[in-house]
Amino acid sequence: MIDPVTAGAGAAASLLALDPVKRLLGPTADFLGAELAAYTKRRWSHAEKVIELAAEHVPEPDGKSVPPRVLLAALDEGSKIESEIGHRYFAGVLASSRSESGEDDSGVVFTSMLSTMSSEQMKLHCALYTALHMQWAGSERNLGDGDGRGRTKTAIKIDVFLRMFGGGTRFAAQIETGMFSLYQNGLIDNFRYFETGAVSGQVFHYLSFTPTVLGCQLFLAAIGQNRPKASDIISGQITFKPMVDLSRNEVFDASAIQEFDPSQHQAPLGPIPPN
Repeated sequence: MIDPVTAGAGAAASLLALDPVKRLLGPTADFLGAELAAYTKRRWSHAEKVIELAAEHVPEPDGKSVPPRVLLAALDEGSKIESEIGHRYFAGVLASSRSESGEDDSGVVFTSMLSTMSSEQMKLHCALYTALHMQWAGSERNLGDGDGRGRTKTAIKIDVFLRMFGGGTRFAAQIETGMFSLYQNGLIDNFRYFETGAVSGQVFHYLSFTPTVLGCQLFLAAIGQNRPKASDIISGQITFKPMVDLSRNEVFDASAIQEFDPSQHQAPLGPIPPN
């Protein structure tokens, strides 16, 4: 069998050896050839990683298969990503797309959506919906219904995102861009960020959001759930290995948070939200 890395590198070398290309690029052609070979090798390594992670969702052979359309899309886009969480998202979609007939290609909805998201946006989405599961698992709410989703508005301490993104001068922009991007893609609704509130006398900065059907389904697909309904995320029957650093005492029912009143609460320690 031909090694895909060798084949890809060979194709690139053949292209760069053409006279028109050499005339156009000059000595740069040699540099570009080496860079393309390295890039091809790295992408193949990432594709292997996506497949390995997807296989973790399938402990035993069961006769199911992935439709080629989903397979090619997941490996093509997943191989371009450098982040672990990006690999895990594409791997989960790949695993969740398996069926007896191998003809159900509905997973391309998720591969297409992920192809437009940055690794930071995937990480933010993962944190939000992990928190949703953590706060509401076992509750009887219909997330396919607007009222049910409205009653699961979730708040997460800003500390979680400081650990995730490392703070720094870009932090506010990362959160702002990420939240608006998820909203525009239909993955969250009714969100707020850099708010200050209190629960049981504890004061903290937080962000909050209301889930959407598509946001729930993307997360469930990313953890390998086959043909999920939105409410499955809080059914209490799913288990998964967390992909983000998040603890139970950092997640709250947003409706339980009291508005910060300087006359009644001491200002929280830690990061001060930007104006």
